[in-house]
Amino acid sequence: MINKIILTFILLFSAVQMVRAQCSNTEYGIATSFAANITNTNNILGAPNNQSTVFGANSQLVVRLANPVLVGTQITIRLRRNTNNAGLLIYNSDQEASGYNNLAQYNSTNTALGSTINVTYTANRTIEYLLFLGNSNNGETFSVDAISYCAPDDPNILVDDVSISENSGSAIFNAVHDGSATAGSFSVNYLITAGSATAGVDYTTSSGVYTGTLNFNGTSGDTEQITVLITDDLDFEGPETYTISFTSVSDASVVITDTATGTINDNDIPANTPLTLFSEFNGYFDYALTGGSLRDTSNPTTSIVASSSNTLTTAVPATAQIKKAYLFWTHSGATPDLSITFENQTVAADYANQYVISSLSFYALFADVTTLINGIGVSNLNSTTFDFSDLNVDNSGSYASGNVTLGGWSLMIFYEEPTLPAVSINLYQGFIGYQNTSTPVSFALDGFYAISTVGAKATFLSWEGDPSSGGELLSLTTSLGTNELSGDGDNIGAVDNPFNGTIFDNTVVPNINNTTTFGLDLDTYDISTFIAPAESSVTANV
Repeated sequence: MINKIILTFILLFSAVQMVRAQCSNTEYGIATSFAANITNTNNILGAPNNQSTVFGANSQLVVRLANPVLVGTQITIRLRRNTNNAGLLIYNSDQEASGYNNLAQYNSTNTALGSTINVTYTANRTIEYLLFLGNSNNGETFSVDAISYCAPDDPNILVDDVSISENSGSAIFNAVHDGSATAGSFSVNYLITAGSATAGVDYTTSSGVYTGTLNFNGTSGDTEQITVLITDDLDFEGPETYTISFTSVSDASVVITDTATGTINDNDIPANTPLTLFSEFNGYFDYALTGGSLRDTSNPTTSIVASSSNTLTTAVPATAQIKKAYLFWTHSGATPDLSITFENQTVAADYANQYVISSLSFYALFADVTTLINGIGVSNLNSTTFDFSDLNVDNSGSYASGNVTLGGWSLMIFYEEPTLPAVSINLYQGFIGYQNTSTPVSFALDGFYAISTVGAKATFLSWEGDPSSGGELLSLTTSLGTNELSGDGDNIGAVDNPFNGTIFDNTVVPNINNTTTFGLDLDTYDISTFIAPAESSVTANV
């Protein structure tokens, strides 16, 4: 049940989904020269024979890698210290006879006796040879079981999806040369194909032709751009799409199978938007959140401040890559505020929604701020206090007398980091209000598959909640039954008040439970015990 207005409802659902190999093309080292005191010698140090090369005092082995390892490539060496006083020195070089640099030293201070360990190095120069030297007393031995590394992927062209507002003017697609370099420059032809968007009506190009050619210099990382011009009309339309694909390439070694979808989001404002799947992230992902309110009291709601600041609720790893960052803001008023200030930059809305109740209008707006967040830098995100201001909030008339003045914001950052568990994260977005409902309103959420439930969590963003109210409900229905979500603020025990103006997260230790974000609820719940493996849908009840 709900006895107050709940204006925006956004759910982020995360469940462990898949296992993906870190390396698609593993190669091994081949022994090329030997010296005394090496026993059980393998010709190949790798998976094929599952044996070990044992190093004693003054032993020496040169290993030639099947392909040169380039800068940035990871090399994994499986080691085992067999006896107490054994030691091993490892060197690397780009030539067999000379030029060796010290890579690492292993002995009793950094390896456990009898335990096999995998040590990984990232190459800081081209490496073709590894030199192993036994550094042991007589009778003491060290084993090298295997050497493996990721061979360079085939050269390929990658292009990301682009989603923009109809009034953005143009969509720019970055086509990136990924994988290994080519022998020289090459060209790629592309095609823009209409989907639900119509060529010449919803989008066009500067030449009026929907084919083109990109010229690459052959270096991995080289980026070329495809620009699509977007038409801003006055028609109300849902999201419309078109496709970028590659049709031919001058160098047959380059893979061109990747495609991109362009999405045009209508800027004419829809009303009472139902909750739908908005964005998906599959892979080694997680997300970080923050938000705030321009109200500085719960009730009355008329006291408004000019700005709001907050930090992320959880840390973003320094090694992460920011894939998407979304800024949401909501306010009461007769007209939408399509432009605000965030981090001292003007941010224009990419999308807007309206909700009207008793002749009072409320607006929810959204902007993709990925470029802005990347500009701050991953290493600075955890120490940044994000500033939000210049939102027009109507706190007069019936907004004041009805205690429904609303003004707030939330930032959601989705990032990828290869050491994270593989997951599926779905972002559902809608903008609709409920007040004094006698039965729960249910939202079916699907589009995922939970191989495991470890780390499963759900985040809910809603607006205009008050503490000390009660009579509300937030629960999750799965194959295991229906479970209420609680713990945030005064939503504990017999008090049913999940929409109570809190920022909450019980998936971290210590739990986060900020009870002073008046009118904003940004709550993350641990649902790992509520969901079963192989689950592919849940139902949220409010």
